Amino acid sequence: CIETLEKRQLLSFSPAAAYPVGPDPQAIASADFNGDGRLDLVSANAGGNSVSVLLGSGNGAFSAALDYGTGAYPRSVAAGDFNGDGNPDIVTANAGSVYAAYGGDLSVLAGNGDGTFQPAQSIALPNQHPAGFTEPQGVVQTPLAVAVGDMNADGTLDLAVSSRAYAAVLVGSGYYGNYYQYYDYGYTNVLLGNGSGAFAHASATEDGGLPLSIALADFNGDAKLDVVSGYNLSVKLGNGDGTLQAPISANGSRFNSDTVPVGDFDEDGNLDLLSSSGGVTVLKGRGDGTFETGPTIATGARAAVVGDVDADGNLDVVVTSSETQYGYCGYYGCSDPTTTEYATVLLGYGDGSFAVPLTSTLGSHPGYAGVSAAVLGDVDGDADPDLAATGSSGTVSVALNDGDWVAVPPPPVMSVSDATATEGAGTVTAVFTVSLDKASADTVMVQYGTAGGTAVSGNDFDAATGTLTFAPGETSKTISVAVRNDAIDEYDESFYVNLSGATNAQLVDSQGVGTVVDDDPPPALSIANASRIEGHRGSAPLTFTVSLSAASEKDVWVNFSTANGSATTANGDYVGTSGSVFIAAGQTSGTLSVMVVGDKRKESDETFLVNLSGAVNAVFADGQAIGTILNDDSGKGPNR
Repeated sequence: CIETLEKRQLLSFSPAAAYPVGPDPQAIASADFNGDGRLDLVSANAGGNSVSVLLGSGNGAFSAALDYGTGAYPRSVAAGDFNGDGNPDIVTANAGSVYAAYGGDLSVLAGNGDGTFQPAQSIALPNQHPAGFTEPQGVVQTPLAVAVGDMNADGTLDLAVSSRAYAAVLVGSGYYGNYYQYYDYGYTNVLLGNGSGAFAHASATEDGGLPLSIALADFNGDAKLDVVSGYNLSVKLGNGDGTLQAPISANGSRFNSDTVPVGDFDEDGNLDLLSSSGGVTVLKGRGDGTFETGPTIATGARAAVVGDVDADGNLDVVVTSSETQYGYCGYYGCSDPTTTEYATVLLGYGDGSFAVPLTSTLGSHPGYAGVSAAVLGDVDGDADPDLAATGSSGTVSVALNDGDWVAVPPPPVMSVSDATATEGAGTVTAVFTVSLDKASADTVMVQYGTAGGTAVSGNDFDAATGTLTFAPGETSKTISVAVRNDAIDEYDESFYVNLSGATNAQLVDSQGVGTVVDDDPPPALSIANASRIEGHRGSAPLTFTVSLSAASEKDVWVNFSTANGSATTANGDYVGTSGSVFIAAGQTSGTLSVMVVGDKRKESDETFLVNLSGAVNAVFADGQAIGTILNDDSGKGPNR
């Protein structure tokens, strides 16, 4: 587990200014829309079927929003010059509704160069025919997210669009109503631009899950743009002509925003990703479109953006999050919620590691709305990237970068090893090593305590608790736990050493597993001879006892079968049989029975054999028993 560091409330960004935009802004992008050399902003307002353009003054302030209509429920926005006139245009992915299941479109708004825009032009994605779907019209695609880049290296901007293809096909009806077959697929589309503002559909690549986020980058170093998208992130390598290869899983999850954070955090020349799996996790690129899971650097994120916030030449990460508190909580629940939005900065060292998180408050407002998306850009002309973030409350918050950054090195990472001890004469010791990944200038302390698993405290090991103290410069300490010996054959058992309450260190592996290896031999198995009087008619059981030399903590099985001696099955002396005997853990014996057949023949005592085989969790001391049938017939005359 990861022990979360305290939220350090340092003014990494100046207090945010809120600018009203349309209802429920879901996404944000930046560009110089009026050609004055100052960065402007645009938000996609899902609740207003519109975009809001905020023109920057160059000093960090913005004019009142200018709203332009789009298709229904725009949840993603990007900017680029699609028609080659030198003016940035806007494109939105419109999901149609909050359910993103019933069609939608793309809206392209051509920029006039003065901060105003032409009416939106609609682009529909073509229907798809996924495997198993037989309806001739295909499944309608609903756009979810859009990114801009030159996918075929022709010098004009193209679009990459993630989508959902959902359909419910009526297959019958009955007493409870209609029955439907549901189809739900994700796709990544490429639309090639012709340089005059029009686009032609080039490809649609099936994408697992619900691809709510998208980004373009060259992940395999072939100078061709690739696509990362998905709910569970996957990379589609570009072929350089607008087509994509099959998805490669990136083993990560998207954020709540419409973009995927990308950057080379360890400066190895391979692009990395950020994932929201279990917090903010770095997915380290291998340079071939695949990734390995790296460290988790923050928790509780809704969106994340990448840039050099402190101007040291290394990429940093800004994470947005929100927290809701209530004015009243009672028996029936809580009411009067107030949500506070935060921006947390993780300053990068350029080697894949980050400083202690620095958190700023963006603002508070009534209700549950939180930050949906964010973008970095220099809006006040000081060359430092500032932060703009959308909130579902209908505002864009702009927080200026004050440039006064102090990177606090993260504390050492603490972990505890596993340990193994083999039972022996008397008491042996299981030794756990608690390690710091680097020396600290501060004293590091941590509490520890044992806990039972299959091994029981006081029986298999001695309980231990205490405190470890690392003096400055020390990186390793040990915990010794006494393991008790016994003479019982048993399975290997386990117990735990748990760490808690670390000071001046971050716990990333707080539990060590102790394994007690059993060294006792299995018990010896034997079967005793048995006898009984045969009787004159019918049949009766002759019972044999199978015994262990000592009790075991393992269940014991053994197979048995009969064999003829002077008594034979052909003569009807006994009933041949086979089977198995089960001796439960802790028990020392079991029985089996062979049916002896009575007769009135005058004859000698007769014998047969019972043979044991295939013992499990035991060895043989005596694997054969003699069963004796005692004759009880006397007198003269014919045998009957």
